[in-house]
Amino acid sequence: MSKFDRCLELVRAYYDAGNLAGGFLHIVISDGNVDDGYIDYCEDLVQEEQRQNQMALEIIALLRKMTIAERTRLYRTPHT
Repeated sequence: MSKFDRCLELVRAYYDAGNLAGGFLHIVISDGNVDDGYIDYCEDLVQEEQRQNQMALEIIALLRKMTIAERTRLYRTPHT
């Protein structure tokens, strides 16, 4: 399979997965901004999302180990 065909297959699957407007890649695959700078920007967005998702997973793992009282204390402690 050529790189074009594989990319097209992935883009179609990406849309089918719920990214109807192109998701993080919309400025490239939906809007036609095909220069490297736009691709770099999309990559930065995805990497930041992954970083935040990893933090959320770590928080979830810790929350599962905490008692209800500890979770409530965390909720009530100012964190913003």
